[in-house]
Amino acid sequence: MFGISRTPLGLARLAATSTPRSVLLSQMRGMASRTLFIGNLSWTVRTDDLAALFSPFGEIKSIRVMTDRETGRSRGFGFVEMEEEESRKAEKELDGTDFRGRELRVNEAEQRPPRQTSFGSRPDRSGASEEF
Repeated sequence: MFGISRTPLGLARLAATSTPRSVLLSQMRGMASRTLFIGNLSWTVRTDDLAALFSPFGEIKSIRVMTDRETGRSRGFGFVEMEEEESRKAEKELDGTDFRGRELRVNEAEQRPPRQTSFGSRPDRSGASEEF
């Protein structure tokens, strides 16, 4: 990933870091955002339904309902990204509430650990020694 650093002239420059892209873009815009995990969703819930539920709390920057690749049906959870203050209010007011017959679980999304690539995860089998 890339991070924001400043040049001597004060211009924003991207530099290598592990900070998520959404956080970096928010920093560039001057506002902090926060992603919420929304769990225990009904399988019938779609993105528009979550947008209608969260929009009274403020501007939604991104929204995703995770779906099964094969069936296209909701997997029962999703993510909503909002400005930090607005997301905290939404989390406080919506966690534990009933939505379409299910008690919602709303909390801050955890950072997903980096994935192993197939290129870097295998040991060197060339037989060459790393010592010189």
